[in-house]
Amino acid sequence: MKVAGIIAEYNPFHNGHAYQIQQTRKQATHIIAVMSGHLTQRGSISCYSKWIRAKAAIQSGVDLVLELPTSFACSSAERFALGGIGLLGSLGIVDCISFGSESGDISSLMECANQCLNINQSPEMQQLLKQGLSYPAARRRALREKGDLLDFPNNTLGIEYIKAAKQLGFQFEWLTIQRQGASHDSEIPTGDFASASYLRGQTSWENFIPQNCRDIYQPSLRSNPEQLEMVLLYLIRTTTKQQWAELPDVSEGLENRLYESGKIATSSEQFLSIVKTKRYTMSRLRRILSYRFLDIQKANLESSPLYGRVLGMNQKGKELLSKIRTASTIPVSPDFPKLARQFPKQAALDSKATDLFYMTTPQIQKAGQDYLQKPIIQ
Repeated sequence: MKVAGIIAEYNPFHNGHAYQIQQTRKQATHIIAVMSGHLTQRGSISCYSKWIRAKAAIQSGVDLVLELPTSFACSSAERFALGGIGLLGSLGIVDCISFGSESGDISSLMECANQCLNINQSPEMQQLLKQGLSYPAARRRALREKGDLLDFPNNTLGIEYIKAAKQLGFQFEWLTIQRQGASHDSEIPTGDFASASYLRGQTSWENFIPQNCRDIYQPSLRSNPEQLEMVLLYLIRTTTKQQWAELPDVSEGLENRLYESGKIATSSEQFLSIVKTKRYTMSRLRRILSYRFLDIQKANLESSPLYGRVLGMNQKGKELLSKIRTASTIPVSPDFPKLARQFPKQAALDSKATDLFYMTTPQIQKAGQDYLQKPIIQ
């Protein structure tokens, strides 16, 4: 048995993801995917439920899908990577981490990751931040020629995975699959490949997702975050400076800008555009809104995933689960109510994210779906 781990959002699962799995399968007998739940790394609500997305992954070659806890899934690239690598490393059976990259050159990515480990303390980095650059822009410039790798989002995540493994003390083999076709945020498809961001803006995905997944994505099950607009605007207008200040990613007086902007904005998008500067990326600001919606505070962030919640598996996944139960340093189970009794804070946050998602679907569902839905078993 050789086990590969993948960290993903699958928002939605498309041909590029299927290609990565096919290439990974050449190197591994079993594949585990750690997948975001109902909030994504950019602070947005997923287009389909985590169970629908897990089903697409299982039908396309993943053997076991585990949920990345919400506080890691809806976070910066660095924390997103720490959560995914922390969860995969804790399982005790993962040999290899597979990730897509624009570069395809694992040596360059590893070298850049090593440089990133200490860049935050460099005088140049500190000076660039004082000049008002965003953290990603300052880091790219401080790394000089290696910083060019960070101009591409898949490279950036891969570098963060390598960095996280070093920080957490996990030893993995690394496999990077060069991204095919359309780039990460491309608004133009290339052949049968399209970016997930392009697909989220379309009503028909037929040419860009695996054929065996096409009946999974029913329009009647797709989220529409605009249904939350009035609730979100009310929340923006009634949040105090102190409440803004308690949220992750809020620092250096940003709470004042958030508070004052909330008084004059007439929509959530206008609010974000007023707050945004070259220092604060739109993804960071969207995450802050998600933190406020779910009441995620700096003081209650977990330092690592406390459990692995099974969203889906096939027969090989059952083999993996059997191995994990003896090797893992954290509980891994499809039994969410049991995990919730052991770890009520992490479970409550994951459940709140699910409740939020089901307020955006065409037919709003009752609360507590995490306690009602069964894992996908193929």
